[in-house]
Amino acid sequence: MFPTFLWTSDPSIEQQFTVALPQTTLKRYIALLEATFLVQLLRPWEKNIGKRVIQTPKVYVNDSGLLAYLQGVTMERLKTEASLAGALLENFAVMELRKQATWSTPQPELFFWRTASGQEVDIVLEDRAGRVVGVEIKASATLGSGDVRGLQALAETAGKNWVRGVMLYAGTEVIPFASNLHGVPFGRL
Repeated sequence: MFPTFLWTSDPSIEQQFTVALPQTTLKRYIALLEATFLVQLLRPWEKNIGKRVIQTPKVYVNDSGLLAYLQGVTMERLKTEASLAGALLENFAVMELRKQATWSTPQPELFFWRTASGQEVDIVLEDRAGRVVGVEIKASATLGSGDVRGLQALAETAGKNWVRGVMLYAGTEVIPFASNLHGVPFGRL
């Protein structure tokens, strides 16, 4: 029996396909890609630390330009199919936040969060004290109150450990949704 591989760099355009490799071989290949710094895995965040290990991680490519090439995304294609930008922006944001986490004082770990009911947050940062920050990525230049539902659900789940939610988007203004929940232009990353 061959494993089904789920490419999840952008949950809105998941592509599922069957890989004709034994699962052990696929795991070795992914480990090799990680060891050569071509990809990184983002593990799911769960309030219960014990559950984090058993869930399926997302795969991110270290070089967003390489990801665009592998997906056949060109500047011309982005101009006509703007929906392709979401996965690239998310990949870029994850890689940038991973880099920045190495020199920041709290040195948070990065995760993603998704519930069975469909609530999700692209990036969850958690420090050693258990404080949680959620980051959503949106390729659109406008935001509405519905865009922060995932962050609000994560805030409820995190409870007293919740610090802040940030919606990175393609606009130019900082938009306050609550005292600890803001839309922030992507360029400020």
